[in-house]
This record gives sequence, C-alpha cells and structure tokens, in this order.
Amino acid sequence: MQVLIVFSFFFFLLGCEKDKNSNITIEKQDLIGKWVNTQLNTDTLFWNNTIIIRTDTVTPFKKHSYKYELFGDSLLIEYNGEYYILAPKSTHKLFFNNDKSILTIEMLEDYFPEYNGNRFSRIINNN
Repeated sequence: MQVLIVFSFFFFLLGCEKDKNSNITIEKQDLIGKWVNTQLNTDTLFWNNTIIIRTDTVTPFKKHSYKYELFGDSLLIEYNGEYYILAPKSTHKLFFNNDKSILTIEMLEDYFPEYNGNRFSRIINNN
C-alpha cells in the first residue's frame, strides 16, 4: 500500500510539473533580434515586432518574410514572400534554453521553405 502511495505522489508531481511548463508565455522582446540556425549556419532569422525575415543561401530566393503572432508558448506564422499562396498559416511551439540564448521552433523545418534545422542561437550585437 505504501508503494502505491509513493507512486501516486510521484505521478502527481510529474503532472504538476507538466502543467507548470505548459503555461509559459513567451514575450516578443525575448525574440526580437538576430538568430542563426545552429544546424545550417547559412540560415538567419531577423525578428521585429510583427515580421520575421529569414535569409539563407540554400534556396533560389535569398530572403523570406513571415508575419507572426505569439500565443503563450506558440508561434503562428504566415509566409509573406514570393510564394505566399503555396504556404498556409502554421503554428509552431517555441522552446528556450535556460538563458534564452537558444531558441527551438518545433517543426519549422517542415514549413516553407523546407530545409534542415529548427534550432537558433541568438547573435548579440556589440555596438
């Protein structure tokens, strides 16, 4: 019986931890700036208040534009570039490391244009 109580308590704690993490809100100021793809160093994201500019040397078009909105810990993006009619809106979950220097955008590699990498490292400007 004691073992059952210990296991129940353990699973309760895990459930609470999951709920605590699912209520994380990401703010725009956490994202604004320049981010480089850690898996494909030729892919860079430039975030401002409403638009993400994605530059690369992989696709024939060197610059891609996305409108975005934040909802808690998720990102709703809409391709706004040359082939906007081919790419519907898409929602992606966002994850930061502890010091917010690494950003992971879940399933970004499946959105337009499709290429490797969904993890980005913040570039700090030393002005």
